[in-house]
Amino acid sequence: NLDALIKHDVTNEKSILIYPNPSFGFVTISINQKIQDGVCQIFDATGRLVYSSEFKNDTKIFTEFELELTPGIYSILIKDQNLSLRKKLIVE
Repeated sequence: NLDALIKHDVTNEKSILIYPNPSFGFVTISINQKIQDGVCQIFDATGRLVYSSEFKNDTKIFTEFELELTPGIYSILIKDQNLSLRKKLIVE
């Protein structure tokens, strides 16, 4: 479930910024660590994958996108072979 996804966050909270949070659908994600051939995934409260996007190259991520999600609490997971970043997103 979503609580289990969020509780297993082993990353410094300052590594990933998600704003605005809470959001009405438009979200910006900024990561201050380099990601190489990684993925950004968003899971709903039941643990179901509702969004996925791949990142290529050795780069820091700054992305803006509009989500068409129903109001609720979501878990954002950004990972590559070397790290795993998780953060909670609230959609109103």
